[in-house]
Amino acid sequence: MAIPVIDFTKTKIDRLNGRGGAIEVKFKEPKELRLRVSADGVKSFRVVKRLPGGGKLVDITVGRYGELPLAQIKATALELIAMIAKGVDPRVAKAQQRQQNLKSQRTFQALWDLYIQNFERLVQEGERSGKSLADAHSMYRCHIEGSIANQSLDSLTKAVVKQYFSDLREAGSYAIHNKVLKLVSAAFEYAIKQGELSENPVKGISKMEEVVRERFLNQEEVLRLLTALEQEKQIYQDLIMLFLLTGQRKSNVLSMRWHDVHLDDRLWVIPARQAKGKKTIGVPLVEEAVTILKRRSIENTANNEFVFPSSHSKSGHLSEKGGKGSYWYRVKQNAGLNYADKNLRVRVHDLRRTLASHSVIAGSGIQAVSKVLGHSDIQMTARTYAHLQLEQVRDSVQSGVNSMLDKVKSKDDVDFTVLVEGLNESEQSRLLIALMKKQSNN
Repeated sequence: MAIPVIDFTKTKIDRLNGRGGAIEVKFKEPKELRLRVSADGVKSFRVVKRLPGGGKLVDITVGRYGELPLAQIKATALELIAMIAKGVDPRVAKAQQRQQNLKSQRTFQALWDLYIQNFERLVQEGERSGKSLADAHSMYRCHIEGSIANQSLDSLTKAVVKQYFSDLREAGSYAIHNKVLKLVSAAFEYAIKQGELSENPVKGISKMEEVVRERFLNQEEVLRLLTALEQEKQIYQDLIMLFLLTGQRKSNVLSMRWHDVHLDDRLWVIPARQAKGKKTIGVPLVEEAVTILKRRSIENTANNEFVFPSSHSKSGHLSEKGGKGSYWYRVKQNAGLNYADKNLRVRVHDLRRTLASHSVIAGSGIQAVSKVLGHSDIQMTARTYAHLQLEQVRDSVQSGVNSMLDKVKSKDDVDFTVLVEGLNESEQSRLLIALMKKQSNN
């Protein structure tokens, strides 16, 4: 099948999406430049050109759309095309330059560049994931670049490296310590395999013992969270409520797509490619979640593919930022959940744990809760039968939501449907919170 050819313009590129599966296009000029759009909507530019005389086909990544200006993408592509036309493989030239840098500079920075180059190759060949590469860049930028990056390899003795990790352990968490330890050690091991070094100074430094976090919100904290949400924009209210009501990972809720949500079946399907365990997850939707999604669906007049779209994010949906000024930081502050003790301080992931914990407290079986959280293998059949398979799980989650929100009514309770008759959704929400406060005080 011939690859479609389009003009190299922002308008043409913006119109492309991978909703029907990954696609690839070529450009009229430069004709050696291609654009691949993944099923997740990520757009990556590549130069594909054969070396002179029927030589090797060179396929090299230029960059992602949105991360670099189009003018820079084109200029870089033309440089690469010119190199290949002269018989030079840009990847080989880059590798030789990095190898030379390591020999001449002998710094950890030069060693890291060599290691990352190999990492990028493994990602391109499918042996490592792009997320792992992004995590490596992030760890380097935040915890290595300003410390040992510019030190000479000769000065990085076992004692110096041990002190570096000791300082890192004091300043950060066990997770950061262990991730950086693994990366730095891997970089040294790669240099040893390349014959550039004879010893790994990280060898012998142990990982920190990981402590399993068990934090979840009690009913009083859930009530404070709901009250604080009233001060936020509707999109942030809905997002945080779905964190709480679905028990799914932050990244999955943020990137939720409408074509994965089946409101008639009260089901949200997280595709295997987006799930942490690379297995499809069927998420049963309780009535509170369905109500939120139905309203958002009606309000989606722009036909956005994401449930929580954002025009300010490269991904096209709300981001995971959690620093000061973010919606999550504001909610924590207003709800009194940003405790001084970092072990008590509430994180977004604790909302996932909150649903699971309250479901178990309410009597749900561990197996059912595990299934909802995606900890076990869920084999999805035809959509027609999905709601029948997940009915028991949905009931378990509903009981957890009822327990978490303390909505189990006594015989003397007034019928809520009578109270809300004639009220809009915002008024219904305020009335529900007021009733919960009253019940909490009784």
